[in-house]
Amino acid sequence: MKFNNITKFRKGIIFLLLLSLYTSIEAQQWAVSMQDPEISFFEVQRQFNEYFKDKTYEKGKGWKQFKRWEYFMEDRVDKNGFFTHAEDAYKVYKDIQQNHLARMSQGSAGKWKSLGPNGSTIASRSGAGRLNCIAFHPTNDNFLVVGAASGGIWYSTDNGNSWHTTTDDMATLGISDIEYSQSNPNIVYAATGDKDGSDTYSIGVIKSTDGGKHWSPTNMNWGANQRRLIHRVLVHPTNPDIVYASSSVGIYKTTDGGNTWTRLRPGSFKDMEFKPGNPNTIYAATTSGLMRSTNAGVSFSALSVGFATGVSRVEIAVTPANANYLYVVAGKSSDGGFAGLYLSTDGGNTFTTKSTTPNILGWQSNGMDNGGQAWYDLAITVSPTNPNLIFVGGVNIWRSTNAGSTWAIKAHWRGSGAPYVHADIHELAYANNGTTLWACSDGGAYYGISNASSAWGEKNNGLAIAQMYRMGASATNAKKILSGWQDNGSSKYTGSWYKVLGGDGMECIIDHSNNNIMYASMYYGNIYRSADGGSNWVEITNSINEQGDWVTPYVMHPTVANILYAGYINIYKSVNRGNSWSKLTNFGGSAKIKALAIAPSNPSIMYLSTKYDVKRSTDGGVTWSSISNGINGSVTYFAIHPTNPNTVWVTLSGYSSGYKVMKTTNGGQSWQNISGNLPNLPANCIVYEKNTANGIYVGMDVGVYYRDDNLGQWVPFMKDLPNVIVDELEIFYPDHKIRAATFGRGMWESPVYSLANDINSPEKDQYTLEVYPNPTSGIINVDLKNPGHSEIQVRVLNYSGQVLKTLGFEKSSTIQIPVEELSKGLYFIEVQIGNNFYFGRFIRQ
Repeated sequence: MKFNNITKFRKGIIFLLLLSLYTSIEAQQWAVSMQDPEISFFEVQRQFNEYFKDKTYEKGKGWKQFKRWEYFMEDRVDKNGFFTHAEDAYKVYKDIQQNHLARMSQGSAGKWKSLGPNGSTIASRSGAGRLNCIAFHPTNDNFLVVGAASGGIWYSTDNGNSWHTTTDDMATLGISDIEYSQSNPNIVYAATGDKDGSDTYSIGVIKSTDGGKHWSPTNMNWGANQRRLIHRVLVHPTNPDIVYASSSVGIYKTTDGGNTWTRLRPGSFKDMEFKPGNPNTIYAATTSGLMRSTNAGVSFSALSVGFATGVSRVEIAVTPANANYLYVVAGKSSDGGFAGLYLSTDGGNTFTTKSTTPNILGWQSNGMDNGGQAWYDLAITVSPTNPNLIFVGGVNIWRSTNAGSTWAIKAHWRGSGAPYVHADIHELAYANNGTTLWACSDGGAYYGISNASSAWGEKNNGLAIAQMYRMGASATNAKKILSGWQDNGSSKYTGSWYKVLGGDGMECIIDHSNNNIMYASMYYGNIYRSADGGSNWVEITNSINEQGDWVTPYVMHPTVANILYAGYINIYKSVNRGNSWSKLTNFGGSAKIKALAIAPSNPSIMYLSTKYDVKRSTDGGVTWSSISNGINGSVTYFAIHPTNPNTVWVTLSGYSSGYKVMKTTNGGQSWQNISGNLPNLPANCIVYEKNTANGIYVGMDVGVYYRDDNLGQWVPFMKDLPNVIVDELEIFYPDHKIRAATFGRGMWESPVYSLANDINSPEKDQYTLEVYPNPTSGIINVDLKNPGHSEIQVRVLNYSGQVLKTLGFEKSSTIQIPVEELSKGLYFIEVQIGNNFYFGRFIRQ
């Protein structure tokens, strides 16, 4: 331990010395530090703030991408700024799947189904979500596989016209790269994690043996809390057991199909390619240079590319059209813009600078702006039949027909000067036909013909990978929902989805008095209003001169729909649906409001939270008093009792064990910890269900949990829900449905928790199991229709799956089980009749 501390100290000294050098040239060092697990979140945040302190916000310069990461991480790091508990989420998910949901009925476990979004047409420009990579089956042109940032692996059997997934129960839903074995197309490897945005971290390399439909881990099984990332996997062209992986901690190799892995070289490596026709020669890009091995990775030597400026990311490309061609594209370390395109025609021995202008990594269609975000989006590919035809992707897509000497823009994020493709390109790849070019972007999958200038197509149908922040729904119309989500703005659901606002979408509201009046927002509190059901929008917060949180909260008065409240550093109020605003408070300081709520039964009572404080107002938001005493953690969300404004539940972020949900019955004078048996994961949102025994649902980094006064403890409510973060929950009362906005798999819907569905009988089995009375305080009756066997085994289990009692019965249609000795809570009954098992549940009052 002492050695490790000394080592970290020395590394810290070296890092600070390097940092001073980088700072002197205003380098985007924060972009490199984001992917270093030994640099704390707070240090990365400091570097970013230092870099941008004298700069104004510009599109395509990486500011927004960092702010996404900052928002996600700040509630998930420990007090020292390290992301140490990420792998706990999957442990919780697997435990629930294996030990709890199987024993719970549909009604009490939830029955979730996806509402999408499931892609769109290119005309709508709404996108599907962020894709990092694509791979093509070597012998079946209709079979494609793509990987999402936090939505898993999806496959298509019809050339991208529809998509399907089987990876919802993986330990991470982030995928950086996918590679087929050319010699055995049934074998496919994938790099887990999100190589560019760090929305998810790697658990290693996974493998498919059925062509990409189903996946299992290899023995490179990292923990997500290690904050490692894999950027590229290479599969030997003639031996499917030989695989290379370039990662943030080195280059790894397996020669036995993933059973064992050897680190060939330490360091941070990005792209990697075989020399065409010679798999013993491997090119590997570091963050700032290029290396080559000519002996299958036994040793590597640095290549001299001759960069004209300091670089912070390098991507490479080769082509079978000329095995000696090696292209290198680089982004500047100073500002993320275009550092240059370099070409070697002798396999890396010498390089020629082909171009350093225009700025093909910026956001303007003429390439005349400065800077870019090469750390986040950089891709290059070469035609397999023409070695001089290359494409580079940054914010946009550019083409060169003369080996990089000159450039023409071929796709633009706004459709300005070139056909539209969603911004931020993470991979460019040719299909097997050698002419169709595919792009993976923040909006999903796009394709075009590389030799033509025609518009691109979009193939996102069925691709439900939206990274949602918030949602807002009509109180009366089941098919009227708004959602704000990362990369792809705000979208409206009317049975299908379409985009209504761009940017990164945030909180949404639909007017409870008029479904045609809607509110949507962008980051930092830019709120928009539509009066015609989402067709036209006007910004309504231009007069507010404060910047809110990344997801800025705002709420509508529960009875007077004209009145809105918004939380920035201070509270602002509008009495005319946002036409004008008045500032209600003068809090001072810089703490931004993270959550805001108004009591349904008494709108004069309001609650807010900042990262370090919770406040209450009893005069409609004019004056506030702190009520945070007794709360251990940062409050993420409020749920207020519908008839008692002093009864409030709050959720807490972070990994403080045992501190997830707090409750007050006296307006915050004191707080009761009701976290109980909730897992040690961030709790992101909470919603109260009316007309129940104080039924509440909590959305966490893994799924949804439910509790009421009868249960006295939390039960998983996530049957069929993927292993995904839940950011917001809302209940649609006319249909008794609860909806969840998730970060990576879009929106989901389930019937609410219901004791009416406690009977659990497999549809195709001949027996039914009825349990009554439920709840009970003494005896449970179990009715068996046509038991068919003389011996019946009955087991009573607690929430954790522990068997509390085992009883045997002779052939009978009704059995009685005494449960007086059990404490208050939820229990399961497992009935075995022959080789058949049936499950029920009951509540001990």
